[in-house]
Amino acid sequence: ELGARHERVELQPLGEAARDYDASSLSAAAIWRFNEALDFRFGLDSSERAPTNEELFAYGAHVATRALEIGDRTLQSERGQRVEAGLHAHSGSFDFSFAAYQTRFKDFIYLADTGIEEAELPVRLWTQADATFTGAEAEARLHLLDAAAASTLELRVFADYVHARLDGGQSRTIQIQVPDGDHSHVHEVVLAGTGNLPRIAPARIGADLDWSWAGWRASMGAVHYLAQDRVAADERTSDSYTLVDAHLAYRWELPAASWEVFLDGNNLGNQEIRPHTSLLRDFAPLPGRSLAFGIRAFF
Repeated sequence: ELGARHERVELQPLGEAARDYDASSLSAAAIWRFNEALDFRFGLDSSERAPTNEELFAYGAHVATRALEIGDRTLQSERGQRVEAGLHAHSGSFDFSFAAYQTRFKDFIYLADTGIEEAELPVRLWTQADATFTGAEAEARLHLLDAAAASTLELRVFADYVHARLDGGQSRTIQIQVPDGDHSHVHEVVLAGTGNLPRIAPARIGADLDWSWAGWRASMGAVHYLAQDRVAADERTSDSYTLVDAHLAYRWELPAASWEVFLDGNNLGNQEIRPHTSLLRDFAPLPGRSLAFGIRAFF
């Protein structure tokens, strides 16, 4: 399997000249079937991504993230080369898949913490550096009822992991202007050339059980997120937590529409959850235990 794509991105903020970026992507994938129960998959791709308006021109408070964001007008297109290999096994009621991958980025664009505060807001800077992402994921599914049964019951177990590090070499010292009301302050910032990237998801492992019969469906699952201690400069570690959810619904058909009544339970363990990937984790954790009851119509 082969694929290719090319796009031209034109960005023209008010009062400034247009900026043009060409971004191309190529991909190739192959599957080797050893037998009916086992196959091996291999893929390669090369991709480019143009910087966004926010990454280039941000300059001031970002209300949604409670931070001051500073863009970089000199950002170049981000380029990545990815290799992935995996196995898929199937036998009767059992399915298993595993994949490992690595992506090497040239000029990876990310939002760096500076360790500076202005007007009681953290200052973050859009910048870029070479980086490598390495990860793996696995999933197993077991159908617990015979295929001829009127109902279905499936158990799924899964896990994934990613490690992202900078490959830029020496650290860089730059000066940035940070807005403060009707004026600005100049700060000196040291950007790391090596180490971890910020806000990378921790490893996780989980399981869920899904059941359905006629118009009924129900599920219950738990996901354990490990602590994240591979952090970037000026970034705090995050604690581990377990998220438990459950759902129940009944759906019936009428001539004009389909209707569904549902009951959802989220974070049933009522844990304090601050996802490491969230820009707001220091201010707003995820909601605690919650129950939601309602009815939906599908036309």
